[in-house]
Amino acid sequence: MGSGYGLGTNFFSTFAQARYVLDDKYILSGTVRRDGSSQFGANNRYGVFLAFSAAWRISSEPFMKSLPWVSDLKIRGGYGLMGNSNNVDPSNQYNLYASNAGNGYDISGANTSVQLGSYRSRIGNADAKWETSITSNIGFDGSFFNNKLEVILDVWRKDTRDLLFQLGLPGVVGVRANAPAVNIAKMRNQGIDITVITRGNLTPKVGYEVTAIGSFLSNQIQELAPSTPYFYSGGTRLSTNVVRNEPGQSISSFYGYKVVGLFNSKEEVTSAPTQNGAGPLPVCRYQW
Repeated sequence: MGSGYGLGTNFFSTFAQARYVLDDKYILSGTVRRDGSSQFGANNRYGVFLAFSAAWRISSEPFMKSLPWVSDLKIRGGYGLMGNSNNVDPSNQYNLYASNAGNGYDISGANTSVQLGSYRSRIGNADAKWETSITSNIGFDGSFFNNKLEVILDVWRKDTRDLLFQLGLPGVVGVRANAPAVNIAKMRNQGIDITVITRGNLTPKVGYEVTAIGSFLSNQIQELAPSTPYFYSGGTRLSTNVVRNEPGQSISSFYGYKVVGLFNSKEEVTSAPTQNGAGPLPVCRYQW
């Protein structure tokens, strides 16, 4: 039965947080949250995600008093899980059907009326679940020389598992339905972020502040479905896909032949390995 009534996409979350601070030197915090989304079926509608962090303000320790040029120094680290539901269609959990005149038939055989035929338009996946990102980091915040120099450094890693992707259906399925999104992939991002700020006064009334930011990022696909060694995405060139996603490579990596050079003469073609259609590069001449 068709219907135009819908409640849209709905979310429901609960969370709890605990925080402990001692002498403004030792800081601990933890969070647990339970997220629910109507985009997933009843089997995996909810996900539970934990996170915690810790920090130590070293500059408040007595042994740092011998270093007056250190205005403030804090070491921190964290580990946490976060869910994502953006990559799944709300109807992904359902088997859907559609109808049109092209799939119709005349029951009476008189060719006077057509009954619309129905077909499966989507194969549902009630077992799709939240994508989960596991992020860990360690870093420090430092201020030096009476806060004239500030340095913030982070070393981090983000592993995302159960990535949702719509795989193609094998021909043996025998239907023209859209394939469901399934949890098949793992990906890793990791890097280093650094921010350096220097500030001071040129004159009693004129000050300055200069900020430099640098980042190093590494991205790698770690796993796809066993039946899918890679898949293409993006555009094409010369009727060939040029963007491939493959384990061990960065996401959306360019893929194709490496050009060694161009043939400039028949002798170069003859001396090179056999290639279909090989020939010297044509030269166009114009006369004005």
